[in-house]
Amino acid sequence: MPTLFKRSNGFYYICYDESGKRKWQSTGERNKTEAFRKFDKFDQPQSAKQITTTLQGFIKDFLQDAESSFSIGSQTIFRTVFAHFSKFIGARNLDSITVKDVDLYRMARAK
Repeated sequence: MPTLFKRSNGFYYICYDESGKRKWQSTGERNKTEAFRKFDKFDQPQSAKQITTTLQGFIKDFLQDAESSFSIGSQTIFRTVFAHFSKFIGARNLDSITVKDVDLYRMARAK
């Protein structure tokens, strides 16, 4: 969520997060009213907007990358674990999967 603040140089800046890093963008204004007008019109850069990834999309990408990095045995284990996990969790976005979900999965598999 972007915020507006004034620096010691007298200019107002818009602060926002982009890929987990804090970025500043100058409004070019020393007047608070004008800075707020620019702040209201401010739209975060496209790269700063979150892209939601589904569990199935992540699994597909991970297994594709794993082909060049891991042995066939490890790839088989990954496929098996992901198949069980996706069956347990269902079709969800990655950002909606919590540590509690993973712990519940681990407890269910341990039985």
